[in-house]
Amino acid sequence: MAIHPFMAHVAELSGGGLPLREYPASQLGKPASMIDVVQRGLADIALVGVAYAAWRMPLTTAVELPGLFDDVVVAHAAFDALARDELLEREYLPSGVRPLFVTLMPQYQLLLKGRQAISDISDLRGLKFRAPGDTGVRVCRALGAIGVQVDQADLYIALERGTVDGALQTSANSAAYSLHEVADALTLNARLGTVAFVLFINTQTWDGLDTASRGVLEEAGRRASFTMIRRIADVIERDNRRLQDGGVQLVTLSDQVLRQFSERLSLVEDQWIAQVGARHGDAGLVLDRFKARLAQAGGVG
Repeated sequence: MAIHPFMAHVAELSGGGLPLREYPASQLGKPASMIDVVQRGLADIALVGVAYAAWRMPLTTAVELPGLFDDVVVAHAAFDALARDELLEREYLPSGVRPLFVTLMPQYQLLLKGRQAISDISDLRGLKFRAPGDTGVRVCRALGAIGVQVDQADLYIALERGTVDGALQTSANSAAYSLHEVADALTLNARLGTVAFVLFINTQTWDGLDTASRGVLEEAGRRASFTMIRRIADVIERDNRRLQDGGVQLVTLSDQVLRQFSERLSLVEDQWIAQVGARHGDAGLVLDRFKARLAQAGGVG
């Protein structure tokens, strides 16, 4: 939904004068190494999952914190503005990369095996959940559960064998990996954080381009990212139906449980500020700016 439209826009806008060659399926490195791939110039452009590179770009992980937004389209606009302003100067350019586009996934939900309801937050105590990145581990801990680092591709087997009791997951990933075969329920209204992606270009590559080519890449990135983010809601609705048809119970958490979640998850933000703020004095500022942009765009903040 992102890379191929981006390449198509580049071809259209440049009239074929700026050819791109794709290396899919981890040919140039595993997902966790994509930041190194683009920094070192092994690829001129690479899509980086921020959770995989949290220690390289800790300020960016502010946008992945739980409970910050409801509408992913609004949150995307806030993240896009943040990436081109505060994060560009503080985190990206010093790392030798420049963003061409950013995107966010919808808020993570709880995928559950062995149960189809959560009547109280205590129901999660001691359960093991696949957690995406450091933020996901903090979310699990705040809920009384245990965050386990499992590759997405290995989650099916982990659920099947009982290595984990569930996962912080979106319905899109759940459907794509056929997790309806090994899971029993998925929440619909838990706001458990998100995962951010940034399409980076190496700054030396960028500096070697003429003004027209830079404009093509920027416009192609803008078009591709906003097209993708507007398709996500339809994808989630489609995949929720696929999961339900496969036997997964779609669970709406009660107001009482949501209040319990919100109370506990506020600790995750405090921990993030303490940990990232110890390394970067601008951590609180970046989070406040993101919240302000969310509020201006009509999100939660």
